[in-house]
Amino acid sequence: ITGIRLGQLDTAGSCKQVRISGSVAYLADESGFEVVDLSNPALPVSLGRSVDGLPNLVGLDVEGGLAYLAGQRLDILDVSNPAALRRV
Repeated sequence: ITGIRLGQLDTAGSCKQVRISGSVAYLADESGFEVVDLSNPALPVSLGRSVDGLPNLVGLDVEGGLAYLAGQRLDILDVSNPAALRRV
């Protein structure tokens, strides 16, 4: 099966997990957590990124405006405003 790349967005580290909710992607990578707008698949746009104390993320789930991030510990972020991500 051959696919056609519609768009791409470089992240700071290797992406380990991704969750999609509507037109928003939540990415966990080796250097942090990122929220991406996918409403235009040809031009994904970063809405917010948090790297403060979030190294080596390996797991991710998103529920009810909160992101649960697994790495060296479990971190919970409020993602209701991606431009101002904050720990709960």
